[in-house]
Amino acid sequence: MSIEVVENNVGHLLEGPHWDQASGSLLYVDILGQTVSRYNPGTGNTVKVNIGTMGFESLPPGLNEKVLPGLASLYCLHPDKSLKTHLQGVGLSNGMAWAEDYKTMYYIDSFSGGVDAFDYDVASGTIANRRRVITIPKNEGFPDGMCIDSEGKLWVAHFMGAAVKRYDPLTGEKLRTVQLPTDIITSCCWGGANLDELYVTSSKLSLSEEKLKAQDTAGYLFRVTGLGVKGVKAELFDDLSHLA
Repeated sequence: MSIEVVENNVGHLLEGPHWDQASGSLLYVDILGQTVSRYNPGTGNTVKVNIGTMGFESLPPGLNEKVLPGLASLYCLHPDKSLKTHLQGVGLSNGMAWAEDYKTMYYIDSFSGGVDAFDYDVASGTIANRRRVITIPKNEGFPDGMCIDSEGKLWVAHFMGAAVKRYDPLTGEKLRTVQLPTDIITSCCWGGANLDELYVTSSKLSLSEEKLKAQDTAGYLFRVTGLGVKGVKAELFDDLSHLA
Protein backbone atom coordinates (compact mmCIF):
# COMPACT_ATOMS: atom_id res chain seq x y z
CA MET A 1 0.00 0.00 0.00
CA SER A 2 1.21 3.52 -0.81
CA ILE A 3 -0.10 6.92 0.30
CA GLU A 4 0.86 10.00 -1.68
CA VAL A 5 -0.07 13.67 -1.75
CA VAL A 6 -1.50 14.62 -5.14
CA GLU A 7 -2.38 18.26 -4.34
CA ASN A 8 -0.80 20.46 -1.68
CA ASN A 9 -2.69 22.82 0.62
CA VAL A 10 -5.63 23.24 -1.74
CA GLY A 11 -8.32 24.32 0.74
CA HIS A 12 -9.76 24.56 4.25
CA LEU A 13 -12.50 21.92 4.08
CA LEU A 14 -12.19 19.49 1.17
CA GLU A 15 -15.24 17.27 0.65
CA GLY A 16 -17.36 15.41 -1.89
CA PRO A 17 -14.75 13.67 -4.09
CA HIS A 18 -16.22 12.16 -7.25
CA TRP A 19 -14.38 10.37 -10.05
CA ASP A 20 -15.58 11.39 -13.52
CA GLN A 21 -14.81 8.45 -15.80
CA ALA A 22 -15.62 10.33 -18.98
CA SER A 23 -12.83 12.86 -18.46
CA GLY A 24 -10.56 10.75 -16.24
CA SER A 25 -10.56 13.44 -13.57
CA LEU A 26 -11.47 13.96 -9.92
CA LEU A 27 -14.05 16.51 -8.82
CA TYR A 28 -14.14 17.77 -5.23
CA VAL A 29 -15.28 20.83 -3.28
CA ASP A 30 -13.73 23.14 -0.72
CA ILE A 31 -16.77 24.10 1.35
CA LEU A 32 -15.19 27.04 3.15
CA GLY A 33 -13.30 28.17 0.05
CA GLN A 34 -16.60 28.02 -1.88
CA THR A 35 -14.96 26.30 -4.85
CA VAL A 36 -15.38 23.19 -6.97
CA SER A 37 -12.13 21.76 -8.33
CA ARG A 38 -11.42 19.34 -11.17
CA TYR A 39 -8.06 17.58 -10.83
CA ASN A 40 -6.66 15.76 -13.87
CA PRO A 41 -4.04 13.21 -12.76
CA GLY A 42 -2.88 12.75 -16.35
CA THR A 43 -1.80 16.37 -16.72
CA GLY A 44 -1.51 17.35 -13.06
CA ASN A 45 -3.68 20.42 -13.77
CA THR A 46 -6.53 21.64 -11.56
CA VAL A 47 -9.38 23.92 -12.64
CA LYS A 48 -11.47 25.71 -9.99
CA VAL A 49 -14.84 27.46 -10.10
CA ASN A 50 -16.62 29.33 -7.30
CA ILE A 51 -19.83 27.65 -5.58
CA GLY A 52 -22.09 27.75 -2.56
CA THR A 53 -21.75 28.27 1.19
CA MET A 54 -22.16 26.46 4.50
CA GLY A 55 -23.77 27.97 7.60
CA PHE A 56 -21.23 27.96 10.42
CA GLU A 57 -21.60 30.20 13.47
CA SER A 58 -18.13 31.52 12.69
CA LEU A 59 -15.81 31.20 9.70
CA PRO A 60 -12.03 31.31 9.04
CA PRO A 61 -9.42 32.45 9.81
CA GLY A 62 -10.25 31.34 13.35
CA LEU A 63 -11.87 28.06 12.26
CA ASN A 64 -13.67 27.95 15.63
CA GLU A 65 -16.73 26.58 13.91
CA LYS A 66 -19.85 25.09 15.40
CA VAL A 67 -22.43 23.28 13.30
CA LEU A 68 -25.94 23.75 14.68
CA PRO A 69 -27.39 20.26 15.39
CA GLY A 70 -30.69 18.86 14.22
CA LEU A 71 -31.25 21.29 11.36
CA ALA A 72 -30.16 19.04 8.49
CA SER A 73 -32.22 16.76 6.28
CA LEU A 74 -31.83 14.02 3.69
CA TYR A 75 -33.39 14.71 0.31
CA CYS A 76 -33.89 12.86 -2.95
CA LEU A 77 -33.70 14.83 -6.21
CA HIS A 78 -35.63 13.02 -8.93
CA PRO A 79 -34.84 13.20 -12.66
CA ASP A 80 -37.81 15.53 -13.21
CA LYS A 81 -36.19 17.94 -10.69
CA SER A 82 -38.81 17.29 -8.00
CA LEU A 83 -37.39 17.16 -4.48
CA LYS A 84 -38.55 14.90 -1.67
CA THR A 85 -37.50 15.02 1.98
CA HIS A 86 -36.82 11.57 3.42
CA LEU A 87 -35.26 12.42 6.82
CA GLN A 88 -35.41 15.47 9.08
CA GLY A 89 -33.73 16.37 12.36
CA VAL A 90 -30.38 15.18 11.04
CA GLY A 91 -27.21 16.34 12.77
CA LEU A 92 -24.82 16.33 9.81
CA SER A 93 -25.69 14.48 6.60
CA ASN A 94 -22.66 12.81 5.07
CA GLY A 95 -21.63 9.58 3.33
CA MET A 96 -23.99 7.66 1.07
CA ALA A 97 -23.44 4.42 -0.83
CA TRP A 98 -25.53 1.72 -2.47
CA ALA A 99 -25.12 -2.05 -2.55
CA GLU A 100 -24.44 -3.62 -5.94
CA ASP A 101 -28.05 -4.79 -6.34
CA TYR A 102 -29.36 -1.35 -5.29
CA LYS A 103 -31.60 -2.95 -2.69
CA THR A 104 -29.70 -1.37 0.22
CA MET A 105 -28.64 2.24 0.76
CA TYR A 106 -26.01 3.16 3.36
CA TYR A 107 -26.03 6.58 5.03
CA ILE A 108 -24.05 8.52 7.62
CA ASP A 109 -25.32 11.15 10.04
CA SER A 110 -21.93 12.06 11.47
CA PHE A 111 -23.34 13.09 14.83
CA SER A 112 -24.95 9.68 15.31
CA GLY A 113 -21.59 7.87 15.41
CA GLY A 114 -22.14 5.21 12.81
CA VAL A 115 -23.43 3.98 9.47
CA ASP A 116 -27.10 3.14 8.93
CA ALA A 117 -28.70 1.00 6.23
CA PHE A 118 -32.09 1.35 4.56
CA ASP A 119 -34.08 -0.89 2.27
CA TYR A 120 -33.97 0.97 -1.04
CA ASP A 121 -36.42 0.98 -3.94
CA VAL A 122 -34.45 1.95 -7.03
CA ALA A 123 -37.57 2.66 -9.12
CA SER A 124 -39.08 5.20 -6.72
CA GLY A 125 -35.99 6.30 -4.77
CA THR A 126 -37.75 5.56 -1.47
CA ILE A 127 -36.05 4.25 1.69
CA ALA A 128 -37.41 2.21 4.61
CA ASN A 129 -36.44 0.04 7.57
CA ARG A 130 -33.56 2.10 8.95
CA ARG A 131 -31.06 0.13 11.06
CA ARG A 132 -27.55 0.59 12.43
CA VAL A 133 -24.95 -1.58 10.69
CA ILE A 134 -21.64 -0.03 11.81
CA THR A 135 -20.87 1.74 15.08
CA ILE A 136 -17.85 4.07 15.32
CA PRO A 137 -16.39 4.47 18.85
CA LYS A 138 -16.02 8.10 19.90
CA ASN A 139 -12.29 7.71 20.39
CA GLU A 140 -11.95 6.91 16.66
CA GLY A 141 -13.48 10.20 15.51
CA PHE A 142 -16.70 10.91 13.61
CA PRO A 143 -17.80 9.01 10.49
CA ASP A 144 -17.80 11.41 7.55
CA GLY A 145 -17.84 10.60 3.84
CA MET A 146 -17.66 7.05 2.52
CA CYS A 147 -17.61 4.88 -0.58
CA ILE A 148 -18.19 1.22 -1.41
CA ASP A 149 -15.90 -1.27 -3.13
CA SER A 150 -16.63 -4.05 -5.62
CA GLU A 151 -16.81 -6.57 -2.77
CA GLY A 152 -19.60 -4.66 -1.03
CA LYS A 153 -17.39 -3.33 1.78
CA LEU A 154 -17.61 0.27 2.99
CA TRP A 155 -14.65 2.66 3.28
CA VAL A 156 -15.42 5.35 5.87
CA ALA A 157 -13.48 8.56 6.41
CA HIS A 158 -12.89 9.30 10.10
CA PHE A 159 -13.11 13.03 10.90
CA MET A 160 -10.74 13.65 13.84
CA GLY A 161 -9.62 10.05 13.43
CA ALA A 162 -6.75 10.43 10.90
CA ALA A 163 -7.88 7.41 8.92
CA VAL A 164 -10.07 5.74 6.33
CA LYS A 165 -11.36 2.39 7.56
CA ARG A 166 -12.90 -0.54 5.69
CA TYR A 167 -15.95 -2.25 7.19
CA ASP A 168 -18.19 -5.18 6.41
CA PRO A 169 -21.73 -3.73 6.57
CA LEU A 170 -23.23 -7.20 7.00
CA THR A 171 -21.34 -7.91 10.24
CA GLY A 172 -20.20 -4.43 11.35
CA GLU A 173 -16.63 -5.73 11.53
CA LYS A 174 -13.71 -3.36 10.92
CA LEU A 175 -11.50 -5.02 8.30
CA ARG A 176 -8.71 -2.55 7.58
CA THR A 177 -7.30 0.83 8.61
CA VAL A 178 -5.52 3.25 6.30
CA GLN A 179 -3.75 5.74 8.57
CA LEU A 180 -3.31 9.27 7.20
CA PRO A 181 -0.87 11.97 8.36
CA THR A 182 -3.52 14.47 9.48
CA ASP A 183 -6.49 14.19 11.85
CA ILE A 184 -9.34 15.65 9.82
CA ILE A 185 -10.16 13.16 7.08
CA THR A 186 -13.43 14.07 5.37
CA SER A 187 -14.26 11.74 2.50
CA CYS A 188 -13.01 9.24 -0.07
CA CYS A 189 -13.85 7.84 -3.49
CA TRP A 190 -12.48 5.33 -5.98
CA GLY A 191 -10.79 6.64 -9.09
CA GLY A 192 -8.20 5.91 -11.75
CA ALA A 193 -8.63 4.03 -15.03
CA ASN A 194 -9.21 0.76 -13.16
CA LEU A 195 -11.05 2.29 -10.18
CA ASP A 196 -8.34 0.91 -7.89
CA GLU A 197 -7.03 4.22 -6.52
CA LEU A 198 -8.62 5.63 -3.37
CA TYR A 199 -8.71 9.44 -3.34
CA VAL A 200 -8.99 10.93 0.15
CA THR A 201 -9.87 14.52 1.10
CA SER A 202 -8.82 16.28 4.31
CA SER A 203 -9.41 19.53 6.17
CA LYS A 204 -7.85 22.16 8.41
CA LEU A 205 -11.16 22.50 10.23
CA SER A 206 -11.14 22.01 14.02
CA LEU A 207 -7.34 21.91 14.27
CA SER A 208 -5.62 24.28 16.69
CA GLU A 209 -2.80 26.50 15.47
CA GLU A 210 -0.37 24.16 17.20
CA LYS A 211 -1.79 21.10 15.43
CA LEU A 212 -1.86 22.91 12.10
CA LYS A 213 1.87 23.47 12.40
CA ALA A 214 2.47 19.82 13.30
CA GLN A 215 0.08 18.45 10.67
CA ASP A 216 1.26 20.37 7.64
CA THR A 217 -0.69 18.14 5.22
CA ALA A 218 -4.09 19.27 6.57
CA GLY A 219 -6.23 20.40 3.64
CA TYR A 220 -4.32 18.21 1.18
CA LEU A 221 -5.67 15.70 -1.34
CA PHE A 222 -4.27 12.17 -0.98
CA ARG A 223 -4.23 9.07 -3.19
CA VAL A 224 -3.90 5.54 -1.79
CA THR A 225 -2.81 2.73 -4.12
CA GLY A 226 -2.02 -0.95 -3.76
CA LEU A 227 -5.09 -1.76 -1.67
CA GLY A 228 -5.87 -4.94 -3.60
CA VAL A 229 -9.51 -4.02 -4.17
CA LYS A 230 -11.44 -1.90 -6.66
CA GLY A 231 -14.34 0.49 -6.43
CA VAL A 232 -17.52 0.61 -8.48
CA LYS A 233 -18.52 3.01 -11.21
CA ALA A 234 -20.42 6.06 -9.98
CA GLU A 235 -23.87 6.50 -11.47
CA LEU A 236 -24.62 9.75 -13.28
CA PHE A 237 -27.68 11.87 -12.51
CA ASP A 238 -30.39 11.29 -15.14
CA ASP A 239 -31.52 14.78 -16.06
CA LEU A 240 -34.77 14.57 -18.02
CA SER A 241 -34.69 18.24 -19.08
CA HIS A 242 -33.15 17.25 -22.43
CA LEU A 243 -36.38 15.40 -23.22
CA ALA A 244 -38.56 18.48 -22.74
